[in-house]
Amino acid sequence: MYQVESLGEMQRIRLQTASAEEAEFLVSSTYSPVKIRPVSRQPYDLEAHVLRSGGVGYTKASSSSGSLYQFGNPYDGYGLTIPVSGNFELQAVGGERILTASVQSTITDSSRIVQACFNPGSAWRRIAIDSRDVHQRVGDLTGKHVRGRIRFSPIVPSKEPVLRLLLTLLDTLFDGVANDGPLLHAPAALASLRDTTLCALVEGLHHDHAMNLQGSFSGLAPRQVTRAVDFIHANARLPLELKDIAESVGVNPRTLQLNFKKFRDVTPMEYLRTVRLQGARAELLSCPPGTKVATIAYGWGFAHMGLFSAQFRKAFGENPSSILRRVSRP
Repeated sequence: MYQVESLGEMQRIRLQTASAEEAEFLVSSTYSPVKIRPVSRQPYDLEAHVLRSGGVGYTKASSSSGSLYQFGNPYDGYGLTIPVSGNFELQAVGGERILTASVQSTITDSSRIVQACFNPGSAWRRIAIDSRDVHQRVGDLTGKHVRGRIRFSPIVPSKEPVLRLLLTLLDTLFDGVANDGPLLHAPAALASLRDTTLCALVEGLHHDHAMNLQGSFSGLAPRQVTRAVDFIHANARLPLELKDIAESVGVNPRTLQLNFKKFRDVTPMEYLRTVRLQGARAELLSCPPGTKVATIAYGWGFAHMGLFSAQFRKAFGENPSSILRRVSRP
């Protein structure tokens, strides 16, 4: 089943198919060229419901068999992907990989994403916004023209306040257009939802322009937290302690700990561990033959191999040695 409807300022697309080839043809015909492949031996299936209004797209999708997407012409925008079940992995230009499970979401520069793999049993929500709209809104809020791409912090914890707001907006939108719903006859309300989505994404998620924003969304972390996040990413390989991070942003450790927990739903040291695990995994996926897991673990600040393996397995669902064996195969 494939249905495309024009509903005033909105386009609605419904897709339900048991053929990867059909899904590839239909998606490529509607958007841009993409190759779609199954990722398991189960019979292929994909169900998707897409709404597009202005420069903002909203998607609800699921696939019990899993789907691999390879993009021939990446989308010029930014995408927030929220897993409902299962997990998925994105691959960017240059081989960078981002793995996301149901405990966290991710926002990426879609122009750099060349592949997306949704594992069997996956269901997800996605909000995609054209670059020009994001850049215009950031420029309006900062009073400065945006040059180049905006760099978002890719991992968004599931309890991030703005994430709950965006999920509510997404559900409100889909409910509001179902069965000749009220939003189909309320263009001003639809425009307001679209604008709120854009504001929440720009003002509520961390990126390299966040500290220059004029005004504040209620979910936006204070400057000390955003600066601490930047410091952690820049120095993740160093032997950091909480006091080092606190000193870098000019507050005492307790204040940083409380605010970080409030706005990021993790402590600074837990966030540092996540960044280190992501870094170790990226290095494992691109390391030369003969590299040892211990060498990479030590390089990212993990001194206890048993603890590193347990934390890695909990975060990514596989052992670091399994990745090393996989990438070492000829």
